[in-house]
This record gives sequence, C-alpha cells and structure tokens, in this order.
Amino acid sequence: RSVIFCQSVEQKQLATAFIAKLNQEKVFSNAIVTQISDAVPFYAAEAYHQNYFNNHPQQGYCQFVVEPKVLKFKQYFKEYQA
Repeated sequence: RSVIFCQSVEQKQLATAFIAKLNQEKVFSNAIVTQISDAVPFYAAEAYHQNYFNNHPQQGYCQFVVEPKVLKFKQYFKEYQA
C-alpha cells in the first residue's frame, strides 16, 4: 500500500482533504487506501533502486501496474504539467 509521510499538521490536513475529494469525485474505481502518517527519519535506498520505473520500463510490474497508474495520474493532473 502507499503512504504519505507528512512533516506538519498542515500537510496532514491537506493530504486528508485531497484524498477525500478524490474519493468523493470517484476518480478511481475503488476508494483510495493510502495511509497518511507522520514523517519518520528517511534513509535513501541504494543507487540501483533509484528511479526504478524510469530505468526499468520493460519490467512486467512497471508495464502492467505502474505505467497505467502514472498515465491516469498525468491525465488527471495535466493542467499542472510543464
């Protein structure tokens, strides 16, 4: 599952409100189950894990799970793309 790590009360409120809006508008066929949690210390992964989707587009998980979600995300937020 996905998670949003918030660094402030304001971020937590914004994330909660936005997820509620997406669920209310039924943007996705199922309710968003992203967990919203307080930020904890973060440790960067090894270099071979960085930009995995961009560096391994031929991988089955990237092709069949990640890419459709990225395309849907880009379509929904197209007005914010440069």
